[in-house]
Amino acid sequence: MTSTHGAGHHDDTGDTPAPTEAPPARGDPDRTQAMPRPRTQNRYRELLAAGRLVDLAGRALTERHCPWCNATTIGATCPLSLPCPTCHAAAGRHCRRPSGHQVYGGGVHASREAAAATADRIRQRDGDPDLPAPWPPDLVPAAQLALF
Repeated sequence: MTSTHGAGHHDDTGDTPAPTEAPPARGDPDRTQAMPRPRTQNRYRELLAAGRLVDLAGRALTERHCPWCNATTIGATCPLSLPCPTCHAAAGRHCRRPSGHQVYGGGVHASREAAAATADRIRQRDGDPDLPAPWPPDLVPAAQLALF
């Protein structure tokens, strides 16, 4: 006699059901960090080390190595992982000035940064669980902060 309860298959021979793979986690595109954006890099690092910053799935963010820029990342799209719309540098290659020299400081063109930000907005919309959750909107508009 064979029973087919649940996702696995079990028969009277004592075999255990075959494990079924859980579907990949889907992030919540509306999730934000639980606190406002820190004002300093030191405070950001403290929050990251304490496990207070989360991804779209609600898991604590951890730093990992970025193979594109050889720096540490928390999961946002690295601009070097995309081709540059301005100088047409291939993914993984640094941007070049019209003279052929590297962009000052090894940076990337603003259009490449914008392309990475657009990729992250698409990842957020699609619920990519590995994307860092965005900061909540400021409660006081920046223009009003200048008055204080």
